Amino acid sequence: MVTIKELRNKGKDLKPMVNIGKNGMTPGVSSQVKRILQVKKLIKVRFLRSFVDASEGKTSRMLAKDLADSINARIIEVVGMIVVLAKK
Repeated sequence: MVTIKELRNKGKDLKPMVNIGKNGMTPGVSSQVKRILQVKKLIKVRFLRSFVDASEGKTSRMLAKDLADSINARIIEVVGMIVVLAKK
């Protein structure tokens, strides 16, 4: 089994595949992230400042947890507004 450390190292080389902006986590965005995750197994998602600012006091870590829970993924790393997710 691949360790978190190995996944974190692989995640550093990735570019964000999905940007979540002012419209937030719509069902369309969630399904898009889920579809990409099924194929790629490890993806990077960027939360734009407009999304984080509109989230009423939630941190990017809280938003990452909400996203991961909604698509059944594991959070590998959260740095600033960048999140690396892996398929469970």
